[in-house]
Amino acid sequence: MRSSTPRNNTVFGKTIDTPLGRHYLFDVNSGEFIELTEEVRNSIIAVTNDDLLEEISIEPTSEDVAKIVADAYSQGIISDRHPLQITYPLDLDAVRSLVENKLEQMILEVTEDCNFRCSYCSFSGQYPNYRTHSPKKMSRETAIRSLEYFSRHTRDAHRHDITFYGGEPLLEWDVIKELVGYVAQTVIPNCNSSVTTNGWFLDNDEILDFLAQHEFSVLVSLDGPPEVHDKHRRTLGGQPTHEHVVRCLNRFRNRHPRYYDTHVGISTVITDPADIPRLRAYVADNEWINIELSRFGFKNTVHRTNRVPLRLPRELTSLYDEVFETAKQGRYNDGSASRAARFAFEMIKNSILRIHRRGLKRIPDQVHPGGICIPGVRRVFVTPDGYFYPCERVNQRSIALCLGDLDRGLCPELIYKLITDFTSLAYEDCLKCWCLRFCGICFTAADYRACLDAEAKRLSCRAYRFHMHEILKRYLDTMSENEHAFDFLNEIQIF
Repeated sequence: MRSSTPRNNTVFGKTIDTPLGRHYLFDVNSGEFIELTEEVRNSIIAVTNDDLLEEISIEPTSEDVAKIVADAYSQGIISDRHPLQITYPLDLDAVRSLVENKLEQMILEVTEDCNFRCSYCSFSGQYPNYRTHSPKKMSRETAIRSLEYFSRHTRDAHRHDITFYGGEPLLEWDVIKELVGYVAQTVIPNCNSSVTTNGWFLDNDEILDFLAQHEFSVLVSLDGPPEVHDKHRRTLGGQPTHEHVVRCLNRFRNRHPRYYDTHVGISTVITDPADIPRLRAYVADNEWINIELSRFGFKNTVHRTNRVPLRLPRELTSLYDEVFETAKQGRYNDGSASRAARFAFEMIKNSILRIHRRGLKRIPDQVHPGGICIPGVRRVFVTPDGYFYPCERVNQRSIALCLGDLDRGLCPELIYKLITDFTSLAYEDCLKCWCLRFCGICFTAADYRACLDAEAKRLSCRAYRFHMHEILKRYLDTMSENEHAFDFLNEIQIF
């Protein structure tokens, strides 16, 4: 049996000093945030290493503090317990059973070709070991075999989704039309369809009508105002694309207004924090952008620069502060939040959800890595050659991330190996990570030069801890002033 006696008054946790001058200790074992007096805070020695992991010890400065600390230990409010093992709670047989019957989403890469040449694209040729744009297309035979595989392995799934991806998938519009009809008639009735597109071909009324008729979820790449969007997103011939894409979106909305407002969003990639104020204003001013249906995110440059920013850009500081000030005023709860504040919230929604919905049960001896899915269950990505990968975000040249193919099917052994190999990376860091309860690190965080790499994962974890610490500081100030500030989160689903 493990001893409950602390070693030298150590704590498995994280010190948090907020912008408004409050002090907290986050106890990882209980999941609780303990507000500290100035005297108790001054008794805490927190040594932070280069990976933003803390070793915390408490050296009482008075008898009163010593009693407070002793009582906190004896009541289980704080503890130095660390998990003994990081492991996934499924064995190979369990993985095999899930893969056999619970596949929820299939993403078909119908082409590797694209009529755009975006500067930051993973397939632009500037990133080693990534595929580049090519005329390769998914054959009808491969597509049909993929859908038939999906139909055989989705029996016990809660939902059934098929997504068309590229390249630019609408280059293969005739194929998509045929596949949607095939699914409806012979494979999976009532299946949800979606497409991620650069928007160039949405000037075609036949496409618009078909998407609306079949209630596609549509995500259109748009990076904000022209001066931001056109800086990166240009045609194969180098021409700007913003004006045409926006014209197509407005055409779509005018032709199918009710459908558009419930099914069409934009996907925005932010490459420079300096662009955030202009993007914020653009989203706020254009009501045809459906904020809650859209995705706003940063291009991950950690692996490409080997550098983790440890100072929050003022543009992000302003964005974070807007979210928490709006929440403190109760404006997300009562629906009165401005479009700008709603945009800001979407930027950091999942991070706040992880904090607000953290578990409050004691950390067990065995803990699973919280940021990963079960590959081949939530979704599977199929390349034009019929190879299977966990999702559209991974490197398709990574041997470590390949889950099988159409001939072999999803291979439980490969899936289980991926999970165990990922879990073993930077293993000791995970055992002592204060961010354990909020973990959002997935396989892509360790994917470097087509391999799983411990240092790549460590860099990603470091950046993630920095981000979560900044969110936590503001979250705690907000909750201290309005304990109901985030009640609206109880109705939001986390992804």
